[in-house]
Order: sequence, then structure tokens, then C-alpha cells
Amino acid sequence: MTRSATTIYIFSDEIGAQGVIVYGSEKIPATTVNRYRTYTTLSYTFGGVSNMDTIFDTGLVFNQYGKASFGDVPTASTFFNKCHTGE
Repeated sequence: MTRSATTIYIFSDEIGAQGVIVYGSEKIPATTVNRYRTYTTLSYTFGGVSNMDTIFDTGLVFNQYGKASFGDVPTASTFFNKCHTGE
């Protein structure tokens, strides 16, 4: 049975603050780029792809990524997941 890795977000609500996203054995540096009443948005690069994840206080996470390479058509995708929140 294959089990997918768990993603853990460790971040501050302060815009510009550095955090980390732990995905399996990977630790990815992230920056808080937006904070509103009910959500925080983090920006990071993973595997050469730019990512922005918006984490809502309810546990809903929107994952957005975009990639553009020389000679390739730029692509962008958005996904969402439900997660557990805690401290």
C-alpha cells in the first residue's frame, strides 16, 4: 500500500515572516505574503515550480502553482485539501 506524505505548515501570520513547509522528508522555506482575517498565504518554490498556498483558519488549503520554461507554454493549476489545524 502506498501512503502519500503529510504536509505540515509552520508559519507566522506576520507578512514577510519566514516559515517552513514540511513535506515528507523535505523542508521547504516559505514566506508569508498575505494575511487576512480568516486566511494566510505562503509563497515558496519547490522542484523549480512557484507555489502559493492559502491556508484558511477552518483547515481548507488552496494550493496554486505556476511554471514557465523557455519554449514551453506557462501552466497554472489550483487544488484544494482539507487539513487539521493546531499549534
